Amino acid sequence: MIAAVVALLVLAMAGLLWQVFRLSGNLSRGLVLQGTELQQTVLLLGIVGVAGLSGLILAVARMRRGTRVLEYLVNKRTAELAAATQRANQMAQDKAQILSTVNAFFIGGRIRDGL
Repeated sequence: MIAAVVALLVLAMAGLLWQVFRLSGNLSRGLVLQGTELQQTVLLLGIVGVAGLSGLILAVARMRRGTRVLEYLVNKRTAELAAATQRANQMAQDKAQILSTVNAFFIGGRIRDGL
């Protein structure tokens, strides 16, 4: 789609350049731009303007879509990291509980008393 807009823009610019060269040649010979030639020039300028705006609109739409995709991926990864952090914290608490139980049983209880 963007390639078609760019191709249209290139063709319109080529036509505009051709018209400008033709116009400059006519003016250098002292001729005045006729109504039909003026209409063609204005039409080509309009086409170039529309093609440029269309390309800009398409580029902005593509950038916005890319932004939405990246925001989704960042939010998804952030949620995954938060869940992993929560699991890691829970595992650390479980480990601390197990170690305190082991310490209380072996060090604070039977083994220290000689059992």
